[in-house]
Amino acid sequence: MAATPEVKPAPTSPRRGPESGRALGAGAVKLVRSFLTLREGSIVVVTLVTFAYFAISANNFVQGNTFKSLLPYFAPLAIIAAGEVFVMILGEIDLSVGAWVGIASFVATLGMLFTLDGLSLIISHSTPVQVPGTGIGKITNFAQVFGGGTYSELIWALAFVVVLQLVLSFTRWGLYTVSTGGNRLGAAEAGIRTRMIIMRNFILAAGLAGFTGILEVVRTTSATPDPSGSNTLLLQVVAAAIIGGTLMTGGDGTIVGALIGALFLGILTEGLTIKGVNANYLNLYLGIAILIAMTLNVVVRRVRTGSGRG
Repeated sequence: MAATPEVKPAPTSPRRGPESGRALGAGAVKLVRSFLTLREGSIVVVTLVTFAYFAISANNFVQGNTFKSLLPYFAPLAIIAAGEVFVMILGEIDLSVGAWVGIASFVATLGMLFTLDGLSLIISHSTPVQVPGTGIGKITNFAQVFGGGTYSELIWALAFVVVLQLVLSFTRWGLYTVSTGGNRLGAAEAGIRTRMIIMRNFILAAGLAGFTGILEVVRTTSATPDPSGSNTLLLQVVAAAIIGGTLMTGGDGTIVGALIGALFLGILTEGLTIKGVNANYLNLYLGIAILIAMTLNVVVRRVRTGSGRG
């Protein structure tokens, strides 16, 4: 008698019960938490929320012309902030973006700020100076490459940010910078030439500030002596770096965060301008927004430190 073949039951697809749903939800929460605890996570969220708010509430905000008008504010700020991050990681600050002679950086750079502002007024006789080879209908190839083009400054900003972030994260210079800012005495005892690192970082910040000045002069075709303008710029640069996740106490910082911080300030300024906010209230709203962003950074940093991520 032939044996009856054994018939196996058809495989059934596993049912997704409440447990699997809870697992997916927990995974999503963990992913969001991991993103938010990144150094740049909170400012990315704040920047996106700010952009969405102005896109909904401000007419003509999401347009190509808006982005083009944003570039002259955002790109130069990002370049200078990238250099400032290297200084702030050391626990220092460069107010003039260009001096350091062995005394306290705050005092030295403050003195150089006043000195150079005054010197520029004397040399220019307090009048705008036309850049040679520029003017109406005279934008040269040099100007197109170094700042006269619509997207020239943006390209420079992205290039500097990428290169300097790689330097900070993967080179001995970056490692020594973080070590010096975290524990200067310990770094020196470990054989790091801390004084050389400090001087190198201040030179980098000054060089980027000077290069940005050239870009701006070429873009605008004239240089106007305005000490109040430089004072405002240096505070915005420091704000962009701090908002982006750089500690003023030293030992930690991110170039990409400074770029996003500069973008946040640019979007905020451009959005408030398009909405027609009264000039008397502009600085008030800017200050409140900066405080909110910095507070979120502090909270996120505490969460990251508590989770053991450093």
